[in-house]
Amino acid sequence: MLSFSFNIVLVIVIIFIIIIVNKPPVKESISKFMAYVHTSVNEMSYSYLTNERRYNYTTPKSFLEQIKLYQNLLLKKRKELTAKMERLENGLQKLSSTSAQVDDLKAKLAAQEVELKQKNEDADQLIQVVGTETEKVSKEKAIADEEEQKVALITEEVQQKQKDCEKDLAQAEPALAAAQQALNTLNKTNLTELKSFGSPPSAVSNVTAAVMVLMGSGGKVPKDRSWKAAKVAMAKVDSFLDSLIHFNKENIHENSLRALQPYLQDTTFNPELVASKSYAAAGLCSWVINIVRFYNVYCDVEPKRQALNKANAELANAQEKLANIKAKIAVSLNAKKHPRKLSVGGLASENVRWADSVRDFKLQENALCGDVLLITAFVSYLGYFSKKYRQDLMDHEEAVHGWSHSMLLPTTENIHSLTWQNESLPADRMSVENATILTNCERWPLMVDPQLQVMISSFSLLWEFLKVFLNAYHPDAVFLRYLDIVEQALAAGEVVLIENLEESVDPVLGPLLGRETIKKGRFIKIGDKECEYNPSFQLILHTKLANPHYQPEMQAQCTLINFTVTRDGLEDQLLYFCRPQS
Repeated sequence: MLSFSFNIVLVIVIIFIIIIVNKPPVKESISKFMAYVHTSVNEMSYSYLTNERRYNYTTPKSFLEQIKLYQNLLLKKRKELTAKMERLENGLQKLSSTSAQVDDLKAKLAAQEVELKQKNEDADQLIQVVGTETEKVSKEKAIADEEEQKVALITEEVQQKQKDCEKDLAQAEPALAAAQQALNTLNKTNLTELKSFGSPPSAVSNVTAAVMVLMGSGGKVPKDRSWKAAKVAMAKVDSFLDSLIHFNKENIHENSLRALQPYLQDTTFNPELVASKSYAAAGLCSWVINIVRFYNVYCDVEPKRQALNKANAELANAQEKLANIKAKIAVSLNAKKHPRKLSVGGLASENVRWADSVRDFKLQENALCGDVLLITAFVSYLGYFSKKYRQDLMDHEEAVHGWSHSMLLPTTENIHSLTWQNESLPADRMSVENATILTNCERWPLMVDPQLQVMISSFSLLWEFLKVFLNAYHPDAVFLRYLDIVEQALAAGEVVLIENLEESVDPVLGPLLGRETIKKGRFIKIGDKECEYNPSFQLILHTKLANPHYQPEMQAQCTLINFTVTRDGLEDQLLYFCRPQS
């Protein structure tokens, strides 16, 4: 077992602690305590070996790892405390600024109090007026309901008339389309051809005569409907076609309709018959017939359309009257509105609580160097000791330095302890201490667990990110090529658990256990191969041996954690489960 004098250790720690702590008095205290812990643990290790036949070594590397752990843990805890204080201080600033804004609003409200009081009085009077007019409002509401029923009836009537008009107009659409199609057959060429007839057949001259009658302005039926007169009407073909296209089909005089009847009743007045004489005359014939048909339907629809317009006007008037009545009722029922009082009184308790928390955090910050120092000593050295020897070391520290037993217990968040217990980890003090060491140690953890209580419990902090599981004595270990698996996990930053470890480890893993990185920390040499190293990689070792003897080199590279269940430990676990439930 390696031993160093107190003075030698003190010199070493002073050299390293200068970088970590800036306060000279604190530096000296920390240096002396670290040296004292190292030498005290060394002495206790001799007693441990003598009485329990267990080998626990304190090496220079384990001492340097203690200093490194102290540095990292102090930085981590400072960041956590600073983040908590900044969050609460920001909250206090927000509360303070909000309170100032509310005070300003209160001052403005106080200045408007007189006006507000007058408005409240006016509102009270308005309520009295509303009370006296309640009966009037009820009557008006009854009137509104009656008007609403009338509006509904009128709406139904309008909708029915709308449907009738649309139905009748739908019947007129084919005639109008046929007339338009007939016009599409006419052009300058065939009209010129028609006009060139010297003495056309009577069927053709009847068509042109009917066109002149239909297009007579103001109901003046032309007396001269001869072919000569028709040729004069068609003299300018473009103007003639334009007059046909823009013919006012909704307004045909009764005289023109009466004069058209003989032509329409003539059996030869048929587009198909006329087409054998003249294609242009057949188009004019079809146009006359369909224009008259459209006008007859239109005359039937027009009264309905006028009735529809009248009904729409009545509906608009009824709706307007109903809206006016409803608006009057809404105004009459409008009550006064009470002002809201602004206050942040509900946050007063939070203000006090947050301020107290900030003060507590500042006290913790002042004592952080010492608190982290105790945790570092515990995590670095006490993992392999049994409960009795841990207790003896802590009692000795209490007697020498005046620190209480509870201060030496690693400060683990309650939520973590509850999570571990939910994952079936035993809730006794020894198990919680071991879990804390496992989650905070800098070196690779090596769990001495002969009863397999950690493996059986499916400990969440162990299994949550576990990617690779290797059995050191698997019957097919040769074929598993476990080095390839370790190499892949090393590059991916995964967690590797090697269980069933004996007292020696494959020498190939030596550089990995010692974290002997090369090329600026980016690679680790395993065997003859340089493997990429991800800083997130974690290695966890496990043994079922009850009393393993690991050499100093191995113990310098790993943090041994004793999960052995003793009689006292089992008693603590049983007492915990038998405690009264609060």
